[in-house]
Amino acid sequence: MTSKQTKTGKVVSPTPTNLKTQAPAVSAAAGDPRILVPIDFSEPSLGALRAAVNFTRLYGGRVTLLHVLQPPALPRLWQYPQVMKLGIISAEVTTQLTALGRKRVGAEHFDKALVQCGEPFEEIVKAARTLKTDLIIIATRGQTGLKRLFLGSTAERVIRYAPCAVLTVNGEQKQGWPNAKRQDARA
Repeated sequence: MTSKQTKTGKVVSPTPTNLKTQAPAVSAAAGDPRILVPIDFSEPSLGALRAAVNFTRLYGGRVTLLHVLQPPALPRLWQYPQVMKLGIISAEVTTQLTALGRKRVGAEHFDKALVQCGEPFEEIVKAARTLKTDLIIIATRGQTGLKRLFLGSTAERVIRYAPCAVLTVNGEQKQGWPNAKRQDARA
């Protein structure tokens, strides 16, 4: 982002207070930005939700929460009762997501809660396309080594295939942005 000169000759550089009017972070041509936040009810995903709330306070927008249920790939006979209960579980999770959205995001910025079944990264990308999402805010868990090599990263795959911008939030959410005062490095 570059500084720009006003009619009076004053040079204005982008700051958090004037950033919104100079360059929106997402394309919101048709109104408020549509934000998708995948939630698995873990602490890192709740950190992504906090980041989405902060984003909507700064820039506006409507937040959709998405939870993905993963049924067993090839259910064994003893797993069929759990597979048959997916509809009931889906309804319960939708209720929990809606309550979470209304409480944390607020009625002004909360759009809806969705529950899908399938591979998480595929369902997140599919929902982003279907909803014409402008931004996905997703948590990362910071897995390294063999665990990441064999399992892969959902956030990494979402970044690779998403039809829109993706903001990743560190799973170990630190106190701060945008609420904390900036520490001067020289102090």
